Amino acid sequence: MAYELNRLRYSILVIESRNWVGGNIREAFHESRIRYGVYGPHFFRTGSKRIWDYVNSITPFREHHHILKVSLNNQLYNWPLSRAEMDCYEINVQRKYTIPQTFEEACLNDIPILVYQDFVENYTQKQWGVHPSLLSPDLYKRIRISDGKDFRLSLKRYQGLPVKGFNTLVEGLLSGIPVMLNTSFKSLQSSLNPRLLTIYTGPIDEYFDFRLGHLGYRGQHRRHTFHDTPGFEQTYSVLNTPSTNVSSIRTIEWKHLQPEANSIQGSLITKETPTTPESSDHYEYPFPDQANKDLCRDYQKLALKEKNVIFAGRLGEYRYLDMDQAVGRALVKVKNLVRALG
Repeated sequence: MAYELNRLRYSILVIESRNWVGGNIREAFHESRIRYGVYGPHFFRTGSKRIWDYVNSITPFREHHHILKVSLNNQLYNWPLSRAEMDCYEINVQRKYTIPQTFEEACLNDIPILVYQDFVENYTQKQWGVHPSLLSPDLYKRIRISDGKDFRLSLKRYQGLPVKGFNTLVEGLLSGIPVMLNTSFKSLQSSLNPRLLTIYTGPIDEYFDFRLGHLGYRGQHRRHTFHDTPGFEQTYSVLNTPSTNVSSIRTIEWKHLQPEANSIQGSLITKETPTTPESSDHYEYPFPDQANKDLCRDYQKLALKEKNVIFAGRLGEYRYLDMDQAVGRALVKVKNLVRALG
């Protein structure tokens, strides 16, 4: 939004509480020169040519289709599974819930119970810290079943990674725009006097001083290990581990995502273990249950009463947004804002 408004000759100031720009897509370099995501791996996927062309106009992307594997009982499985693979577990799926009320019910309406138990139930419990029967059925929209021929995690037409990393995307968007780092919005809120408006992308409950309560989030604790050996440590960039016998949920080998690093001796491995963050610096996933949905709705009612403030982004709107959705929503918000301003 800052980039678009700057192009339209509006005067913009970006306030960032961290000491870097880019939020959770920030990347860094290990001393081995392997690039890694400070907050885990990110993949840009979209079905929109307009959005694909848009991000490529900021920084060039290379094609990359993410293949995800699941490690279970010392075997590797495709994810998503195909219907044929599911049939090896259990042929019939009994649809029990006309209108599923929970994530578990939505799963059991569509996949065999043994598949659910092995691949989904434990993984979900580790990821969110609660049983799937306590989560929203909307979460099931992020699960798909493969046709048995295409095992990419996503079937969106345009998929890729920035050639020189996601930092270049953010730096391109903020080029020529003043940025205040290490500055919380709250510390300046009383002294700021924007001529037009504030676009707030921090946690919506924090903006209102948590007067209605705290919204829930999950994050990941990441442990990085460098292996000074030739080649690769694992066959794929990301391995999910649903078993509750292992505390980590995902293992990433970064060289798979950076072709120019393939010649580097050694490999950087990151293991992710889900946590409940206490600080907004570590918020990653809005919590997908009814209680938080209801609380968010109450905060959104307060937001409607705020004059000249737009709440945006994963934290400001308290919703899970993929990157292409974030870009698309930003473009629409700017279009609507400019129209309102006349």
